[in-house]
Amino acid sequence: MYSCPACKRHVEPDMDRCTCGADLRLLRELHALADAWFNEALAAAERGDMAAALRLIGACCTARPRDAQARYVMAQLFAQLGCLDEAEATLARCHQLDPGHPGVAELQRGLARTRQRQAGVWRRPHRAWAGMRYGRRAGRLT
Repeated sequence: MYSCPACKRHVEPDMDRCTCGADLRLLRELHALADAWFNEALAAAERGDMAAALRLIGACCTARPRDAQARYVMAQLFAQLGCLDEAEATLARCHQLDPGHPGVAELQRGLARTRQRQAGVWRRPHRAWAGMRYGRRAGRLT
């Protein structure tokens, strides 16, 4: 669903004309083009071509700025490329557009874990540290 540029009413994607008489065929074609960009972005990401995927999903988001799913995919792409600030900002926009979007909380947790690893914060010690107790004994040289 999108809005008529003439009267701002919500119209269905398959309508050629709005009730106000405005021609909606160009909007319908733009809607289909945004869907094609979204699908091509997913295919490019599967091929491992992240630059093309990001370019295509960016075009989709430009054509359809209120598309929460496209924002979510863009956040995932940014995260895979290691651009955490961009991923978090895009994910915040996705959450703003659709607060109940599935997967947002999981991706936020993943980004937080990545930030912790980058900062050197460890929640639990690695298995290699398990037998080392609490450090060296005082007075013993090794």
